[in-house]
Amino acid sequence: MEERWAEEQRRLSRRVILEDEDEPQVFCGIATSSFGNEIICSAVVVKEERIVEERTLRDVPKVPYIPSFRFYSEGEVMMKLISSLKSSPDIFIFNASGIAHPRFLGLASHIGVLMNIRTVGVTKKSLVNRIPELKENEFRILKHLGKEVGIAARFTREHSPLLISPGHRISVRGAFEVVKGLMRGNSFPEPLMIARRIARRERLNMASQK
Repeated sequence: MEERWAEEQRRLSRRVILEDEDEPQVFCGIATSSFGNEIICSAVVVKEERIVEERTLRDVPKVPYIPSFRFYSEGEVMMKLISSLKSSPDIFIFNASGIAHPRFLGLASHIGVLMNIRTVGVTKKSLVNRIPELKENEFRILKHLGKEVGIAARFTREHSPLLISPGHRISVRGAFEVVKGLMRGNSFPEPLMIARRIARRERLNMASQK
């Protein structure tokens, strides 16, 4: 099964577009949490620093999470959630990997290619190499097999460095600039931070009802 998935990832990675488009104005953060065997997926759409839509879905993944194959356990519920949005975000920011992935197709890239949407991956963990120790406002380009796959950046002294990698229809530097403009002094870009908070809150609500 994993060999088949890996081959599919290699094939789809050839369809990833790493070119910038018009500057995005409407942003969507996508984050997940889990409770028992359920996945909780939350989306928050932000325009002009104002939340215009929130939506959450729960589902039971068909397969368990396997490192570097996250799409196959969580991708289906994420795509359902994106398709259910009433608004039309210009770009989607995932708490996941973009092309910073062993086969250059992390979850953000995988969904971007399949749905033909512009995506960025933001994570505190790297699937391809260690995120370096950085000082405040320091950043460093990361490569995998000689290819630029993302930028490690530390925006505040209080928070850990992030790995920002393009998912689809955006460049490495374009992805960095989008995330940089949304940080607001937090640990994650604002739409993603809010989505993470909502997913965690839903998990706590589920736990309290048990």
